Amino acid sequence: QQQKLKMTLGATLSYIYDQYGLFSFTRGFIPCMIREASYTAGYLGLAPVIADTLNRKYPKIFRNLFVASITGSAIAGVAASLLSHPVDTAKTLIQADIELTQFKGLIDTITHLWTTSGFTEMYNGALVRCIQIIASIFVLSTIRARALIFKENFLARRAAARGTTTGGNNLLRPGATAVVA
Repeated sequence: QQQKLKMTLGATLSYIYDQYGLFSFTRGFIPCMIREASYTAGYLGLAPVIADTLNRKYPKIFRNLFVASITGSAIAGVAASLLSHPVDTAKTLIQADIELTQFKGLIDTITHLWTTSGFTEMYNGALVRCIQIIASIFVLSTIRARALIFKENFLARRAAARGTTTGGNNLLRPGATAVVA
């Protein structure tokens, strides 16, 4: 809205509040939650599972977890992007139509897109978004993998200092190479 109105941030917020009320700031909130849920499921759930599965099933190709992580991130990124893109497109249209002249809500917007433009309009811009999501899922998956390795090493050191044999949670299976970028 700020670009559309050509106002400062404060002036834009004040204008929207005065013209459309407090709840206008929540337009597109449900589609945004759906989009973020699929994205989060991709980087926290799908990418690590795919990377681990590739590492276990194809150890010659994916012995190095870095390569498995890149591949898992690409697969999860494409899946998360393609599943959430129509909802993200609807969210953008809903938020842009703050006057409520064309789009009333998520179902109305997706129905309108489907009946007026079909499948292609719902995926307009999907390639660029897909590439962005693959990159971000790779970064987040790599950070997650490093954090898990750090945790495993920390727990093992703590157990060794206490004289116990119980280390961490065996997050890496024996023989796997824990190399991430």
